[in-house]
Amino acid sequence: MHKALLEFADFGEEYAVLPALPVEALASQDDLKSWIDAYNASLPQKPAAEQLIATLDAYNAVLPAALPASTLAEAEASYAALPEALQTLTEDDKRTLARLKACIKVHNDGLPKPLKSKGSYAALLESYAAMSTRAAAEVAAWQAYPEPLGLGGSKADLMARIRTVDDTVQFADELIAQFKEANADKELLTQDEWLHVLRIREAVLAEPEAAMLLEEGVAEQSIYWRHHASGELLKCRPDWTTPDHILVDTKFVQDASPAGFARDGSKHNYHIQDAHYSEGYEAVTGIRPGFIFIAVQKDAPLGQEAFKPVLVGVYHYQEEDRERALALRDLGISSIVRWRAANYWPGYDGIHQIAVPLFQAAREKALIDDFDWSPLASDEQQDAIPTAEFDDQLFG
Repeated sequence: MHKALLEFADFGEEYAVLPALPVEALASQDDLKSWIDAYNASLPQKPAAEQLIATLDAYNAVLPAALPASTLAEAEASYAALPEALQTLTEDDKRTLARLKACIKVHNDGLPKPLKSKGSYAALLESYAAMSTRAAAEVAAWQAYPEPLGLGGSKADLMARIRTVDDTVQFADELIAQFKEANADKELLTQDEWLHVLRIREAVLAEPEAAMLLEEGVAEQSIYWRHHASGELLKCRPDWTTPDHILVDTKFVQDASPAGFARDGSKHNYHIQDAHYSEGYEAVTGIRPGFIFIAVQKDAPLGQEAFKPVLVGVYHYQEEDRERALALRDLGISSIVRWRAANYWPGYDGIHQIAVPLFQAAREKALIDDFDWSPLASDEQQDAIPTAEFDDQLFG
């Protein structure tokens, strides 16, 4: 936000915004599986096993039945039904059951056999192909169909399978990885973060006083000078310096209201920052600058559906606060110089008594007062509790 507000022209040198992904790019594992489901549904479908079984059963049902030959009478009848070429017994041959069966067997062996309609899908296809030349051609065509893609495995596995059938599919993970590789030297922002940054910038530049201060100036210019009393090297780095000698510092806070920023400033000693920076600028230029804070309320939510406004306040400290803050700054530097010379850095020296906070002490007292302190045992029971036998064991 700081870079976008004060050095927008150079923003792209340090930051890159992740691009909006194409709508068709597959992102989640569910997206990949949905694509595979649609692909599998588009493939030409082999007949279901149930369909093959029904066809084979119908084929078997119309096959000519074998002639029976269990008894001599049955064999005589079946022999009479044989084609003339298979009726090879002469009038002189005795019509025994064995001779009749031999002739009938030649006939029955020449009949088409029923095809198996049970077993694996591959076995059913083999039976179907044996029905006819046309059926064999159909099976050959079915076996050339592309195989459906599996849905198991990791996200990478699914992406690899999709690549084998369509190398034009875009994957969100790959697009992001390519972008990160191309911008490896930059900090990346999401689309929502970028929109948030732009809303912050727009809100600040929509504040008339803030826009006027930031219209012309130099960002992030370091200033070095010597402390007048100790000779220590000092430094400051104003966020923004205007041509008419005003130092501007941007603060991104939870509450940019006058009261809220005053509390924030007291907590973080912003008035001492004001005094320190102003002295440095005057030491180098001979001109005492003004010092302005631009407070930006950063609690507006991220995202395009964000309607909460970004509030901006422009503030400065009164001269009395600035003068007192400079004395505090000098006090701090002088203390550091003395502590360093003595190699002694004071802390919370000594042993101090502390107390439980009053609210907790009151709560504890109420708990004690409200407790039922009635005896847990009668006098006789208490007298019966053995204790002396443990005395020698208390300390091992």
